[in-house]
Amino acid sequence: MEKNLYLVRCGEVALKGMNKPYFERILLERVKNALSCYENTEAKWIDGLMFVRVPDTVPEDEVVDKCVKVFGVASVSTAVEVEKDIDKIGAAAAEMMMKIIENEGVQTFKVKGKRADKSFPIQSPEIGRVVGAIILKTCKVLRVDVHNPDVTLTVDVRREGAYIF
Repeated sequence: MEKNLYLVRCGEVALKGMNKPYFERILLERVKNALSCYENTEAKWIDGLMFVRVPDTVPEDEVVDKCVKVFGVASVSTAVEVEKDIDKIGAAAAEMMMKIIENEGVQTFKVKGKRADKSFPIQSPEIGRVVGAIILKTCKVLRVDVHNPDVTLTVDVRREGAYIF
């Protein structure tokens, strides 16, 4: 069974100092509880970000609605996990943008690179440029707009893998 990945960001948990693990545990329990109506749901914290995996049979908007209603959750993004290879990241990002174009009809985009894994050879700004170039080659109807894009695609490279959302 395939699972969809969601990245859940929580507001002020990072400000809680010594109580941070307690608040993270409570938030994780509440998100799991909100999604308990779906079988085979997984949620865990990795480096300050909650990763939620839900079976792909569950509608995306239902998962997002249930998660954002949990007190303390700031935002939820649908994500794709990719191997830490810039060509694979670019291909997955282009595929994601094609789906966004079909569903939302966007015309402009921006790619924001984040590199938490400092052993990854490409730095954050360059990740954005390289992935953006791959998207432009694939999605010929798009233009880059770094100031006011219709969509901002983020590429987050971490120890465990790369995430596009």
